[in-house]
Amino acid sequence: MAQALAENRRGASRFAVFCTVSVRWHHEPQELRQYEAIDLSETGVRVRTDRVLPEGLTGRVRWSSSPKQDEDRPLMVVWSRPIHTPDGEISHFEAGLRLF
Repeated sequence: MAQALAENRRGASRFAVFCTVSVRWHHEPQELRQYEAIDLSETGVRVRTDRVLPEGLTGRVRWSSSPKQDEDRPLMVVWSRPIHTPDGEISHFEAGLRLF
C-alpha cells in the first residue's frame, strides 16, 4: 500500500469513461453510494460528486468493466476539489480515488 501511495499517477495512461461506480465507504458499510466516473487508469479513477470527499477516506469500489468482469477493489480518496462555473459558483466536486 505504501508503494501505491508513493506512485505518481500523473504519468499513467488515463481513459475517459462514462459509467457509474458504486462505493461502500468503510465508515458507513450499509450504504452504497453512486458516483459518475470521468476517467480511469490502472491505479485510480476520477469521479464527479455533489460534495467534497475527505482525503484519506477509505472504502471499496465496484463497477463492471465488461459484461463478463466485475471489478471490486479497495480505494482511498487522495484529493477532492470544487469545480466552478464561469460565474465563480461551485457547480460540483471532483475527487481522485486511488485503487489498490
